[in-house]
Amino acid sequence: MPVSIETFPKGNATFYKKSFVEKLGSGETMVIGNGMNDIEMFKVATLSIAVIGEEGCAGKLIVQSDIVVSSIKKVFFMIENTNRIVATLRD
Repeated sequence: MPVSIETFPKGNATFYKKSFVEKLGSGETMVIGNGMNDIEMFKVATLSIAVIGEEGCAGKLIVQSDIVVSSIKKVFFMIENTNRIVATLRD
């Protein structure tokens, strides 16, 4: 699984994050976040996971999320077995 980590300027992180997801191909991108500046990228990604960590998570982001977990470790736990993602999103 190819992985990359990108950082963004503080001033307009919302714009840069959304633009980066669109550049990657929003139809094939999973995003992870916990803040207000993640909302726009959550709207364009295929799968969005909000993490409620020690510092909490923006309520508006939770509403925009496909999945909400309590730690970043749980995100990787789900990625290791995609059946967990399927079960969470099942209708």
